[in-house]
Amino acid sequence: MLSTRRYINLAFRYMQMRYSERIDYLKKLFDSKLNKGGHTARPEQYSISNEELKNLANKLGLPEQEVNNLDVQFRHYDFDGSGTLDLEEVRNILADIGLTPQNREEKFEVTECINEMTQKIGCEEFTFEPFLELLKEVRERVRQVQNVKCWKLFHEADVNGEDSLDMTRVMALLETKLGLFLRSAEESTEAFNIFSQCDSEGRGALNLDEFQLFVQKVRAKLLTLRRREEVLIAKKFDLEPELVNEFRSSLPFLWKVFERYSFGRPDQGLRKEDLLPFMVDVGTAPPNTEEMQCLPILDIIKEFARPYTKFPAVLEIVQKARVATRASLEEDLTASFRHYDRDGSGELSMQEIYGILEAREMSL
Repeated sequence: MLSTRRYINLAFRYMQMRYSERIDYLKKLFDSKLNKGGHTARPEQYSISNEELKNLANKLGLPEQEVNNLDVQFRHYDFDGSGTLDLEEVRNILADIGLTPQNREEKFEVTECINEMTQKIGCEEFTFEPFLELLKEVRERVRQVQNVKCWKLFHEADVNGEDSLDMTRVMALLETKLGLFLRSAEESTEAFNIFSQCDSEGRGALNLDEFQLFVQKVRAKLLTLRRREEVLIAKKFDLEPELVNEFRSSLPFLWKVFERYSFGRPDQGLRKEDLLPFMVDVGTAPPNTEEMQCLPILDIIKEFARPYTKFPAVLEIVQKARVATRASLEEDLTASFRHYDRDGSGELSMQEIYGILEAREMSL
């Protein structure tokens, strides 16, 4: 999606063109639409020479091959050929290369990097060089956050004071402490390969520096693989942007559960009676389907589900169920608040809050 600033820039550039240039530009757009069956292809305007790419790599201290690869990704998202990307497109590339922030500290650092860079360039439109500078800074800030956590985890796990962790303990930390669960054989293979690469002495164990490097590389690789899977699923089903934004990181998981509940016939869809168990498995419905919380979900299934519901429609139903569940919970909590706010002050004491929790069988 193009930002308002981008539209203004394009309009201004178009107005500056001579009449013949305007005709040629519009003809390219028209031809590309015909050639792509109605999907507009990006007119080739932005370009950067190999020499310029090499100079940028040297200037910023980045590998030349990486700069070349990033140029390809930059062009992919630069749909209008203007040579600039907006913030949403920049965040998409960061996600593509495994730099999506995973916790509060990382989100803070990434936001800080973006704010600093937009102030430096004076706008929210990134040309290629500022984009590379941003990427380099984001990578470094995220690495620093990760290293602090890795240092703590390493020393907690190194109970024998050996200054190293074997593969078993490293893989356990990866999943139990870092939340990087290996979801497939491909991910497991990649993790083991990276372990071998980081194990410089071939001891079957990593020291602190190697462990930090391992976590950095595994995380980037896993996030890149998962991002690729998300994009493939979104393209396969031609999902609406709203659905992609809602379920982005969950798409691979939702698709796998969908395949399981479709009993080998994913093209046919889910049976109506399997939708509620599906929602329990993906965490949208509570395990106890007799709970009041399930009532709005059942109503949505009854209204929107077909005898067999295909994957995109299932996502829409899950989305509606989430909204209905949140609304129901908010209504319930509001009623509880008013019940316990006996003096009408608009505030609850700690004792009253515990009363609500106990009433909801959520006592701490």
